Amino acid sequence: MDDLVRRWQHGWGLCRGIASARELAVGAPAQEQAGEAAGDRAEPEQRGDTDLGRHWASGRDGAQGLGRALGRDGALGLGRAPGFAGAPGSGGAPGLGGALEVRLGLPGREWEVFLLGDDPAVIEWFAGRAGVATWVTVTTHRENEVAAQLTRLGLGLFPEWKLLMSIGLRDHPDAAAASEYRVERTTSGALDYVRILAAEGTVAARGMAAVVGADAVMHDIHTEPAHRRRGLGSVVMAELARRAVARGATTGLLMATADGAQLYRRLGWSSEAAMLTASGLGAEGTSGLGAAGAEGGDLRPVLAGR
Repeated sequence: MDDLVRRWQHGWGLCRGIASARELAVGAPAQEQAGEAAGDRAEPEQRGDTDLGRHWASGRDGAQGLGRALGRDGALGLGRAPGFAGAPGSGGAPGLGGALEVRLGLPGREWEVFLLGDDPAVIEWFAGRAGVATWVTVTTHRENEVAAQLTRLGLGLFPEWKLLMSIGLRDHPDAAAASEYRVERTTSGALDYVRILAAEGTVAARGMAAVVGADAVMHDIHTEPAHRRRGLGSVVMAELARRAVARGATTGLLMATADGAQLYRRLGWSSEAAMLTASGLGAEGTSGLGAAGAEGGDLRPVLAGR
């Protein structure tokens, strides 16, 4: 699962125009021993990881909490894998688990951290250090358990869950827009853009994809309300898939909302895992499971077909 998250996150970052991710790793015992031998047992905030120190506050249970979960004394190292640039397949530091960190610079969402796995002890470590402007996203097949854990640890779990989905692009169905619409296609580096224009020239639907090696990560697929139920979303997806195949991509990846997932499944996309996001705002921010509860609301039929 961690390789799939890396590949998706890299393309997602390109689509959003943000800097490459940095890798954070909760160190394994061998790393701790090596650090101890070198006289370096300091907390990461004291080792020059200034960005980490700012938003991974030493709150809640912190490293001691993870140590208890692992039956140790909480003496864990955390550091960045050297030279990580967010490229698909980049190797991370060996350890219990880790995450990809990106800086978004948005109000209430300064940072987002994508966990590479769903180990409860690693979730506890990162949840215990999430600052108020940090979002934590966990990709998992244990969505109910992870949702309950994030809430129990005091993070604000967003009610709407997402899905990580994939498809073999050569199997993607084709689609064509009705005659009153015009398809506009542009490319800029790794990014492909598709817009469907109405007769008066306004944008009726749009989407984009980042083509990175064999992957095409699709993003921002949207149809304006006045033009919905006319198959335009399918046209955007088909155009992006066609262009990605022409550029050598074989696999499509995307993060879907519950509504979008229904369309994508009809087009042949498969659900790989649920993606749960919580913020460090806890009970004072967007908190709790909301009406969706730990069942994930209307994502249940999609998850059932995973």
